Amino acid sequence: MAVELTQTELLNKISQNDFSYRNIYLKNMVEVDEDVEKLQDNIDKFKKSAKWLKKYSAGASSPTRLAKEIKSLIKSYNDMNGNAGSITDKDIQKQMSKLSKLFSENDKNLKKVGIEKVNGKYVIDNKKYSKADDDAFAALFEGHDSFINKADKILSEAQDSAEEIHYNKVERKIANVTNYDRNAVSLATFMTLAQQTEVALSHFNSSVQSGNLSAEDEKNIKTDLMYFAMSAYKSYSGKEESGNLIKLNKLCKENEEKLNKIGITFDDAYSKMSFAPETDLTTEEFKQAYNDLFGENAEFGKKVSEYAKNVFQSLIKPDKIGVSIIDISI
Repeated sequence: MAVELTQTELLNKISQNDFSYRNIYLKNMVEVDEDVEKLQDNIDKFKKSAKWLKKYSAGASSPTRLAKEIKSLIKSYNDMNGNAGSITDKDIQKQMSKLSKLFSENDKNLKKVGIEKVNGKYVIDNKKYSKADDDAFAALFEGHDSFINKADKILSEAQDSAEEIHYNKVERKIANVTNYDRNAVSLATFMTLAQQTEVALSHFNSSVQSGNLSAEDEKNIKTDLMYFAMSAYKSYSGKEESGNLIKLNKLCKENEEKLNKIGITFDDAYSKMSFAPETDLTTEEFKQAYNDLFGENAEFGKKVSEYAKNVFQSLIKPDKIGVSIIDISI
């Protein structure tokens, strides 16, 4: 959800934060479940050993390779049990429970080849292992209903379940910092001031036209005209993508005659505008020019606000930082 701020509030935050804005937003992301990934790795290792052990043939299989695969099988099983404890998926827990039960049911045959449970983990008693005969190994590894075939089948199901929960969809808070050029922020501030003073001056038009201005009204209008003059016509050496600053400056030049009649003039180099505080606000010439510029349907005032707003948007890009600008003209 976007943060609602006025242009002034946003600019103040940017200036106070060393010309940067930090926003936090929520983002849906797909992440790997590391516990599931470890479990998958151990399942793969178990099944790799099981694949060889299922081919065991008494008197034909390599004793060295047999010892290696049994050792790998037991290690991967112990590691699997360690991983599975942190996984809450019901299917995984069910399959690991079935595997644990299978080991318990084959406890007698496992002990015959030196595989025993000690302190919750299976270990290999090398003395017993060395004395085990072919029949003891065949009882575990030969036949369709053998221990190793059943274990492999259970882990095939666990493998499928793990694949389904390998990736999680999660909502994360992402912090983003946008840095701004000091001159860009300065121009955006002037554009905001131009908008604000245009709105204020348009509100005074009915009082100006009636000629019924209090001393306080005159003071406020002259202050607004001064700020309008200093903010509505600016130069900028940076990149302003929308081109609206050029349009705004052109608009002011095109209305130079009317602006002169309300006390706003350009310097000789056309580098800035200024307001003459001694301007008489009660003359007919002033009233007419004021109405043409800031009256209810005055095109000049509307265009000033439009162009100034567009310059602000192109420089600050509030939509890119999760900010919704409150319209000051409402």
